[in-house]
Amino acid sequence: AELDAETKVERARQIKRWYQQQASANVLAAMGGLAAASGEHAQAIAHFSESLALKSSALIRQRLARSFLALGEVNKALAQLQTL
Repeated sequence: AELDAETKVERARQIKRWYQQQASANVLAAMGGLAAASGEHAQAIAHFSESLALKSSALIRQRLARSFLALGEVNKALAQLQTL
């Protein structure tokens, strides 16, 4: 779902505060989701990958695959989905 600009800014502020407190898998996943929603898929991939390094999650792996697809990285997206 699309987020309006004001909502994106507020969510980014909250997530950054959480990140400064502790960079948990959930916070990194949220950062990836926000980056993906903003069309910043390279950044989303970095955050989703960091999240997965801390905690395995099928949902985050799917989101990672979507960001790879958005960048035209079909083989990398398939590799993520094949691990599910």
